[in-house]
Amino acid sequence: EFMVNLVTSTHQPQLMEALCEELKSALGDRLTTFVNNTTSAKNTVAFGEKEFVLHGTGTITDRLGEYTYRISANSFFQTNTVQAETLYFQILETAQLKPTDIVYDLFCGTGSIALFASAHCQKVLGVEVVESSVNDARENARRHGVDNCEFIRLDLKDIKEIETEMREFGHPDVVITDPPRAGMNPKAVKMLLKMAPPVIVYVSCNPASLARDGQMLCEDGAYRMVHCQPVDMFPQTNHVESVARFERVRD
Repeated sequence: EFMVNLVTSTHQPQLMEALCEELKSALGDRLTTFVNNTTSAKNTVAFGEKEFVLHGTGTITDRLGEYTYRISANSFFQTNTVQAETLYFQILETAQLKPTDIVYDLFCGTGSIALFASAHCQKVLGVEVVESSVNDARENARRHGVDNCEFIRLDLKDIKEIETEMREFGHPDVVITDPPRAGMNPKAVKMLLKMAPPVIVYVSCNPASLARDGQMLCEDGAYRMVHCQPVDMFPQTNHVESVARFERVRD
């Protein structure tokens, strides 16, 4: 099953349709969908501002453990799915969830961590800023009949809005945060400190970001890191994923 996502500065229908025919000829039934995303940004991030679906539905499905996930081109999903299962079971082991726990999953993407956690706690609130990811996460929960997960589109820098959601959903016992390689925005870290959950599980693909954000969490003795486990998600590279557990020391 292949998704081809070509990111360009402009959409040229005739060129894209010709390329689509070439891809179908080369890949046959293995080509599930072909998407052209356009962006005005001059960077290396494969994220589009506008999306054109030229073949298929614009989504693919992948499986982690007992769950299958709908994934859109602009939605984040782990590329190394075999090792992702190892990572997610490590997250559960690090979180030490109880059936009564309220869990927040920050930067939740398509809801993969939230669904893994849902069977081990009371309920999960997934928070994500990318709209396509939120839609995918809601659909993934619906398809599996998981009714204790809620997903919202929200910028974690918006402290007032997250406080409103927290009052409605309940104060978290455990927060799982899995930010991009750049880590968390300082405002988001401050929001997390203000939220003050008893346990924070920080999932990181960049040790430097984890060290920086972890230092902020541990400033003034608010939290202490009690455990950190690396997971090799990126074989043959210098990159490493890690799962760290922070416990609140004082309010």
